[in-house]
Amino acid sequence: MAVRFTNETQTYEREVNLGVQSEYTLTCWVKLYSDRDYWNTLWCLANPDLGDHFSLLQTDTTGTQVVFITSTQYMEIPIVDMQIGTWYYIGISMSGETGVAVWRAENDENFYIVPITNQGPIDHKLFQIGKSIYGGEWLDGAITGVKWWSAALTDTELIAEASQLAPVRNEDIRAYYLLTVPSTADDSGNGFDLTGGTGATEVPGPDVPVFFGPKYRVRGWGVIPIA
Repeated sequence: MAVRFTNETQTYEREVNLGVQSEYTLTCWVKLYSDRDYWNTLWCLANPDLGDHFSLLQTDTTGTQVVFITSTQYMEIPIVDMQIGTWYYIGISMSGETGVAVWRAENDENFYIVPITNQGPIDHKLFQIGKSIYGGEWLDGAITGVKWWSAALTDTELIAEASQLAPVRNEDIRAYYLLTVPSTADDSGNGFDLTGGTGATEVPGPDVPVFFGPKYRVRGWGVIPIA
């Protein structure tokens, strides 16, 4: 299952006040429901007190081409041109000015690796899911399995993270949000609970388990092993 947004008020955010971070990684599964010919933001790390100061993953104004960009250089790194109605796994790992993106479509077993250059560290004051610090750039789509580390994962580790919604690598996990149902909880237990989400709905998600291996079933009260 996954969480569906149909307007900006249903999205999530959290003030984290972490200061400048040189190394970080974020992964998620996402699906677009329409082509708005406008920015659709998957996630955003920013400090709006510093003006245009951000690191974000969003579509460009075509409405489907996903790009990664930081305000240190304003250079868009094309990641994937998404098809409406298809689930995609996208992971971004950054270390200083460089990093790597890994993606695949649910209906494609192949992973694609995109090098990231000419970016830079960002002050992580605010974390947003489904929107950016600029009004109107909300995600007309669904998202699940949002994972955030305080370290730069390798491309091999990013590929491994696509196998399940919960973290494969627990070391350096800052927060993660299963979002198999509308929820503000930080499922890592680290306390980075979100605000928002009012009106978001539950929709079918990608064919990806919460945990790879033993079978699990997701219910509103948690994850239950199945014999």
